Amino acid sequence: MNMWKTSAVAVALLSGVSAFAQAPQVVYDNSRIYSDKTFSISGDTLEVGDELRFSPGGPGVITNAKFEYYLPTGSGNETVAFSLRQIVDGQVGDVLFQTAPFSITSGATPFSVEIPDIFAVYTNPNVLMSLRFGGLEGAETAGLLFYLGPDTGSSLNDFWVAGPSGWARASVPDASGNFGFQVTAIVPEPGTWALMIGGLGFLGALGLRRRKA
Repeated sequence: MNMWKTSAVAVALLSGVSAFAQAPQVVYDNSRIYSDKTFSISGDTLEVGDELRFSPGGPGVITNAKFEYYLPTGSGNETVAFSLRQIVDGQVGDVLFQTAPFSITSGATPFSVEIPDIFAVYTNPNVLMSLRFGGLEGAETAGLLFYLGPDTGSSLNDFWVAGPSGWARASVPDASGNFGFQVTAIVPEPGTWALMIGGLGFLGALGLRRRKA
């Protein structure tokens, strides 16, 4: 294949990437009405999160996630790590994106995580958004705030908790079971996905052919 034909494929692929960057939108939003309830986490709980169903459903690329945590009092050693995981057949699946632990401060604190390009691609609209707290000592607790229900997307009235034996669903009486989360994603048209997948496959095959030559 000559350089011009290869360049044409590269241009088409870049056009698909450009289309990704044109339409970020909120696919899940439960940040409007606080329910005056929290879920407290002690040192025995490894991680807690909520299963979110995005609208539109995707597939798509997550670009930003917002959450709100609550730390009543702190010693200065407390941390949190943020994760996104795919939900497959009602079970917690592969990690889509994960941060290293970072320090947190006392009070009810909103936080925003910017996600690098193409780092969190989801194929199923059901995604688990979770937080893993660390550094909780003695009677210290941290928590997430319940909101009354999403304005965009949907979520069941339960949540997920990870302990030593793995992930399990949980609920709190008289609480919505929906934490204060918001997610922004790029949801390309089907044709854009086809262009990018086809282009990536073609360039990969071309690279393999050249290595064998």
